[in-house]
Amino acid sequence: MLINHPEKCREENVNLLIVVKSVIEQRDRREAVRKTWGKEQVNQWPQDKDTVSYR
Repeated sequence: MLINHPEKCREENVNLLIVVKSVIEQRDRREAVRKTWGKEQVNQWPQDKDTVSYR
């Protein structure tokens, strides 16, 4: 599923793209990814001094 949010990426470069291969019957697994590490959030990376946002 591709979700386009041009208002969030207007002035930023895309730094990370994760593609999760799935089949239609694995909806519960896709939802688990979206609710955990696949959700948009702000994170402090250990090696960075700046707070970065990833989608």
